[in-house]
Amino acid sequence: MFKLGLKNIKRNPVMSVLVFVQIAIIFIIAISMTSVVVSRFRYYTPIKELLNENSCYYYIGYGLNPVSGAVYMDTETMKTILDSEEDVYATYNVWISYISKNGQLIDGKNVGYDDKFLEIYTPDMDEGEWFDTSLDYGEYIPVVVSKGEYNVGDIIETVGTDGVESFEEKSVLVIGVLKEGAAVFELTAPSAGESFNCSNMYANYYTEIDEKTLFIMPVKYFYESQTCTQLNGGFIVTYPDNTDEAVIAANDDLIKTNITLAAYRGDVIKENSLEYIFEQLNTLLPILICVLILTTISTLSVSALTTKRQLKNYAIYFICGLKWKQCAAINFISHGIISVTSLIFCVACLPLLKGMAIFADSVIEFTHWEMLVCMVLVLFFSLLSVLLPLGIISKNTPNKILKDN
Repeated sequence: MFKLGLKNIKRNPVMSVLVFVQIAIIFIIAISMTSVVVSRFRYYTPIKELLNENSCYYYIGYGLNPVSGAVYMDTETMKTILDSEEDVYATYNVWISYISKNGQLIDGKNVGYDDKFLEIYTPDMDEGEWFDTSLDYGEYIPVVVSKGEYNVGDIIETVGTDGVESFEEKSVLVIGVLKEGAAVFELTAPSAGESFNCSNMYANYYTEIDEKTLFIMPVKYFYESQTCTQLNGGFIVTYPDNTDEAVIAANDDLIKTNITLAAYRGDVIKENSLEYIFEQLNTLLPILICVLILTTISTLSVSALTTKRQLKNYAIYFICGLKWKQCAAINFISHGIISVTSLIFCVACLPLLKGMAIFADSVIEFTHWEMLVCMVLVLFFSLLSVLLPLGIISKNTPNKILKDN
């Protein structure tokens, strides 16, 4: 049957090439659309449970307690001044410096997270592992660093400060190294005027561009330390259902006494995020639908023409022992071969597609999601190619076909 399917393609080269090109265009658009949605969902999925009408997001610059004027060192401090909150998840600046191999103090870019943020999102890793908040690292503070001079297993001595003097020495253990350019959660402040969505909560970090090593660490290791940790960056406050709006508004005013670079309700971010995830579909979906309709019509037409040309051969196959359904299945195999070959061609051309202007703002990858979509399309066109041939063949008998031909 496979050999007969190949012969079918060879006997109809022009039609086969036409179908090949049309299906290739559909694969390219489908891969691009799926890649965009999947890549953008990766930013949204970790925080979707925190985004609702009972949550508020803020980006604070070097937070200070408006009551005491002291530095916000942990979320528990913030909870003492808020009313009716359910929980608080935050990002921190950790005031430590690192002792280089030659004994000099060097500064890194230090980001501390509450465990919740560490658990919901894992950036792309070059080596090692992300944090397991249930593990005990003994005397060491676990850190994940940006790609550069440090490797997994390195132990680095540090000096902490309370903002006045340096005094506390701790050792950090490198447990993982980020990929260069990895998207890191709550690393930079959002730009003014943006329609804030989930993508604004991440930033790509490049050691060569920033000229500092990024150190990410769990902030809980400094709770009982004299080293200062200061709320600096994004944080989310969640409230129980049916919390009075007046209470949320009062907390909102209190928080905004700090340098507030962003402040949004969770449901607003959720709405903006879903719009961001699907926005490129507005460009590509109409193109996909048009090409899909054309290719469907073309596939049916090619199948009908091919079947009529091959009726004599099908009659001979029938006399030799094949059933009409098996004869129709030859078309299924032919289109399956064309579709799979077209898919392989498209995947091989993906590096070239990434440089095209129409895909300049797209993320084009080929993961299991793109493979799934493409295999559904392969199956669709292969099944489509059987419908007309089966109808045409079943209305004839081998004797009638041979007499007419």
